[in-house]
Amino acid sequence: MNAILRFWQTPWLRAGLLCGIAGFVDAVGYVDLGGVFAANMTGNTVLLAMSVAQGQWANALVYVITLTSFSAGVAVAYLLEAKHLRVPLLIEALLITVVALVAPGKTAALIMLAGAMGLQAASMTRFGTVTISTVVVTSVIVRIVEGGVSRKKPPDIALTMPVLAAAWSAYAIGAAASVAASPLGDAILLLPVAGLLPFIFERPHPAT
Repeated sequence: MNAILRFWQTPWLRAGLLCGIAGFVDAVGYVDLGGVFAANMTGNTVLLAMSVAQGQWANALVYVITLTSFSAGVAVAYLLEAKHLRVPLLIEALLITVVALVAPGKTAALIMLAGAMGLQAASMTRFGTVTISTVVVTSVIVRIVEGGVSRKKPPDIALTMPVLAAAWSAYAIGAAASVAASPLGDAILLLPVAGLLPFIFERPHPAT
């Protein structure tokens, strides 16, 4: 049991699991909910600007709603995190579960999934000595390349690179898994919920 607990505390495993969850949910939003990202707000910002420039106001409104929901999730996570570190992840799991089991309309599903990703984005960002976002991997790619070509290697690069590599690859794997499982319907969203459970119920709660 102690060996399992030590393995669970491995930074690359924890970061990779959360990034895989984000990639999975992001792909669901894009494929099933009208080409809108649930986690990637950079992409949504670009799509919003394009919609406005093209006068596609209905599409623009969807992106505005998604960005607002994500921001609200971030705000709630920051308000709760100080005293209840895992509560934001619990709320995230509940929101995703509702989408999976109730199958609300597209707009309601986007609101809940984007809010869930906002909660995750703000609740856990530190894994060992590495601080990353678990809902977007652009900065992760930059740091991987930087670490590979820089002549001055940081002293903790041996610990940092596995976390960064796990984050990037797991995000892609999560997205691919979502598409592969899509024939199963909305219930596939219970898979990322299952991935959140170890974080929600772990004892004691380590600082991450």
